[in-house]
Amino acid sequence: KAVVSTQSGHYGRGMGTILGEKLNRENLISQIRNGAFMCRLAEEIQEAVDSYKNTADEPGSLPRKAPQGYKLDVSGRSMEARENVMKFLNWARELRVPESSIFSPDDLLKLKGKMNVVNTLLAVARRAKDCGMAADID
Repeated sequence: KAVVSTQSGHYGRGMGTILGEKLNRENLISQIRNGAFMCRLAEEIQEAVDSYKNTADEPGSLPRKAPQGYKLDVSGRSMEARENVMKFLNWARELRVPESSIFSPDDLLKLKGKMNVVNTLLAVARRAKDCGMAADID
C-alpha cells in the first residue's frame, strides 16, 4: 500500500500540474473516477503526440485524436462514466500502452484495482515522455 500511495501521489501531482488541478494521493482516484479527468489529460498529451508525429522520422502508429465527446459532470458509477473511461482506455491502446498495463473499467469504476489504474497512468506517462512530453516519472 505504501508503494501505491507513493506512486499515485507522485503521478497525481504531475497530472494535476499538467491540467492546472490540485491532485494528491488522497484525492487522485476520486478525481479521476468518472473518466473525464483522464480524457482531459489525453487531450494535453495528444498535443505532444501530434508534434512528435510531425517531427519524428518513424513515429509508428499513434492516436489521431484525443477522446472525443466525453461528459464532464457525471457520477463515477454512471454509464457516462464508463463511456468516458472506455474512451480513455481506447486512446491509451492507440498510444501503444501495452495491454498488460491497461486497467479494466471496473478497476476504477467499482474501485476493484486502484493499483492497476495507477500502473496504467504511469504507462501513459512513459509513452507521453517517449513522444517528447516532459514527464517527471523516473
